[in-house]
Amino acid sequence: MAELTPAGSKPRNPEDVKVKRVQVLAKYQGFKDAAKQRRERLEGAKKFHQFKRDADELEAWISEKLQLVSEESLKDRANLQVKMPTSCAQSSWIAES
Repeated sequence: MAELTPAGSKPRNPEDVKVKRVQVLAKYQGFKDAAKQRRERLEGAKKFHQFKRDADELEAWISEKLQLVSEESLKDRANLQVKMPTSCAQSSWIAES
């Protein structure tokens, strides 16, 4: 019995089809593995950039506080009481993060 094939092509040997199927499935599995590895690397890069962004924000906040502390106006106790509540509120926000 002749197998149905596209016009102009040879009848296919079932063994050849099985071999080709195994090859295609192996390539597909390789593709899926590579995609999974790439996704994992991208997720790692995303976590790193989020950490870097948070660290930069914290560094800027610390720098701002150091500048605030070094100001001459803080030597006067009256000014210290005015600036203290804002600083305390921000410190509690940092502790929550």
